[in-house]
Amino acid sequence: MSGGKESGGLSVSVEPVVVIYNTLIDGLCKVGRQAEGLGLMERTRLQKGCSPDTITYNCLINGLCKAGEEQKERSCFMR
Repeated sequence: MSGGKESGGLSVSVEPVVVIYNTLIDGLCKVGRQAEGLGLMERTRLQKGCSPDTITYNCLINGLCKAGEEQKERSCFMR
């Protein structure tokens, strides 16, 4: 049993994948927490075997634009 949740004698563990990160980032952006979404994207970049994809960037771009932060969006993705 290594950090997983035990379910009927079986150990279940979930590795974070880009789909999970995308869901969290999209949710954060939808409730006005774009800065946290950007931070989570940075964490995704550092995660071994998991990197942001087109959907990740679309969620962030959409959230930043709706919040009126077009300049932040442009500078963030020019790195």
